[in-house]
Amino acid sequence: MSIIIFSEEGKEENTLDSAYLDDRGYLNTKFGYKPWRNPYFVFSQMISLFDSPNFSKYLFTGIISSAGGLTESTVKSSLDALTKHISHFNGKDNEIEKKKQFLKVFNSIFEDNLKEERIIVPLMKTMESLLRTNYFSEPSLGEELVKMHGLSFKEVQKTRNIIKLISCAGIMGELMEFEPVKLKALRSLLLMLFNAYPKVRKLVSESLYNYLLTLEDPTTMFKDEDQYDEAIVILSETDWGSKLKELNAEVKPNIFAIFGQEPPKKKADVKPDGEATIV
Repeated sequence: MSIIIFSEEGKEENTLDSAYLDDRGYLNTKFGYKPWRNPYFVFSQMISLFDSPNFSKYLFTGIISSAGGLTESTVKSSLDALTKHISHFNGKDNEIEKKKQFLKVFNSIFEDNLKEERIIVPLMKTMESLLRTNYFSEPSLGEELVKMHGLSFKEVQKTRNIIKLISCAGIMGELMEFEPVKLKALRSLLLMLFNAYPKVRKLVSESLYNYLLTLEDPTTMFKDEDQYDEAIVILSETDWGSKLKELNAEVKPNIFAIFGQEPPKKKADVKPDGEATIV
């Protein structure tokens, strides 16, 4: 077995032409042991290949699957590797292009695996975590963020998977921070505010409420401060666990109007076959 070991700087460190795993799972070579069972070590070795046009998509797919794993150390190490990679991109044009390529690869993985829960669920969780880092704030990345929004929303249409719905709500909440996709994310959250599942409705209401509390200038989203105050009251005082029929009749038209949005023609409800829709 021949293995190339890279340093953290991405330089080739050693080529291991004669290597085997011992009973502890460590790589035994003339260079000494390498802790291949240690997820931090394994993922840190991959960083130097993240920009590779030949390997990046496959590496990211594997790392995304790991990010949805059951072992805390594996989840943390995989996310740390991705965060470390994008944190090295600065504001220069060529580095912004690398960010765009990074998002393109993620969106490509998303598109290729729609409805494949083994990949999609951890991918959506990973997206939410990466968006929270605020490394994608450049306006030139708007096209890829818009595509990410579209794929996320498409994935949860008619789904009964509450984990995916919660992950989608998290992504939409983070996308509210990015101007190119802000209004699209807002509409998606308003639609999910009347989802068939009370847990989703409560989570979305909290997300919107917390977002509004951070607004420095409410008039950037509302006609005046009175509308802002009304939105705060509705989100905080409505019993989002009450019957969906009542929420649709009493709350939906008002809150859509306050946010300057047209309510959907199709009512949010549970279909006879039990499938939940968010529109």
